[in-house]
Amino acid sequence: MIYADDGKAPDKSQFNEIVSTTVMERMQAVLGRAISESYSRYLQTHGIAVDEISDHPDFLFRSLRSLFGVGGDTIGKLIVRDLYRRCDVELKETAGRPLEDYVKELKNRWNRELL
Repeated sequence: MIYADDGKAPDKSQFNEIVSTTVMERMQAVLGRAISESYSRYLQTHGIAVDEISDHPDFLFRSLRSLFGVGGDTIGKLIVRDLYRRCDVELKETAGRPLEDYVKELKNRWNRELL
């Protein structure tokens, strides 16, 4: 069973919040506050609010790669690991698997457990 940070069973709105918080906290930890705030504005210029990141995982990881090169891949992996840890789900990494697939899989699992 997936659990939110507060230990309670999930609801749909919590997943978006967990993803956006995880992304912004990891970026701030790795790159600093100014860069994480700049990334938030970058998302907005592309019509994506920070709390909508979970609906656009393809854009998230593509933009990290575009903006930060191979370092963006490292940031992406850290985000995925943090996200799975926050949801109390074991991450089974597969070499070559696109990072957005992990987020999509976790979101599908989250939604299934709400049924």
